[in-house]
Amino acid sequence: MSTPNEPEEAPASGPLSRRNLLAGLGAVGGGMVLTGGLAQAASAEGSAGSSGDAPVGAGTRGTDITSTIASAPQAGVHYEFRSFWDFAPETATNDSHVQWSNTGGIYNSGGYALWTSFDLPPGAVLYDVEWYVYNNTGATTSTMNRVWVAGQPFLGHSFGDTSISNGGGLKAVRNVASSTGNGPFPHGCRVNCGASATSSNFLVNGVRLGYKPGALSPVLLPSAVRAYDSRDGDGALAPNGTRTISLAGAIPAGAAGAIISLSLTDCHGHGTVRLGAGGATPTATAIQWSRTGDQITTAANSAVDGSRRIAVKSAYSTGNTHVIVDVVGYLV
Repeated sequence: MSTPNEPEEAPASGPLSRRNLLAGLGAVGGGMVLTGGLAQAASAEGSAGSSGDAPVGAGTRGTDITSTIASAPQAGVHYEFRSFWDFAPETATNDSHVQWSNTGGIYNSGGYALWTSFDLPPGAVLYDVEWYVYNNTGATTSTMNRVWVAGQPFLGHSFGDTSISNGGGLKAVRNVASSTGNGPFPHGCRVNCGASATSSNFLVNGVRLGYKPGALSPVLLPSAVRAYDSRDGDGALAPNGTRTISLAGAIPAGAAGAIISLSLTDCHGHGTVRLGAGGATPTATAIQWSRTGDQITTAANSAVDGSRRIAVKSAYSTGNTHVIVDVVGYLV
């Protein structure tokens, strides 16, 4: 151990771990900010001529970056970026199968995925996702762009998984989100972006998510309003069946979305129920049942059409289920 008056021993030369490299970059970055501020202050003092000394310059700087492969931003869209340092291996055991370089993350073994995520503000509407990748595997591969909703166990809502063709060097590949199922999303939603490959010749440099932030606020009703109960005459929802349900008696005109309590009862087999605005094919997974006899209730938000209707669809289902919709509030 060094005494207080002695400098610490310099570390041995050799490769830095990823953690130590990041720590070092953070320290250097802090020093650059401080030095720049002091240099500017010293320069201003020197230019005043109070001491007669020559002005202090701002120091040497790197070459300006004048280009990027990122596509041009669109008006009204908020963008967030994640570089390869922000990705993590799919499982702890995959960590030994992933290489990190100064240009991206490379997969050493087939099937392992790297993931990163973005938190969405309430009311956000997805606009696009753009991947920066290198694919020299000899085949087209695909990245995964999925929405997770708080309390749901699966990444069931997909918006435009991105197909990456072989070759072409480091490139940008952009997908514009579909106009159906792209939001607005309630509080507690996250976009997860993942990529995997079948050989080591696949590199993830980063990803960009574009969304319109929105400004939705929840309004809760004094008490829940029963909007629909399939037991009242329509009968159980069959596999691949869709019901269009009016919420006009519970939410006002102009509401951007509905806050509902969705219940399933008298379930048979297993399946999934999706929600969406009336008149469109629902794509957002709201609730799932796994066996006959299940009775399940979940809170969910859904977009509504101009007539304040929602659509409920049974997907990937092997049996019928009754559906009950209670309106708890709405989004404005």
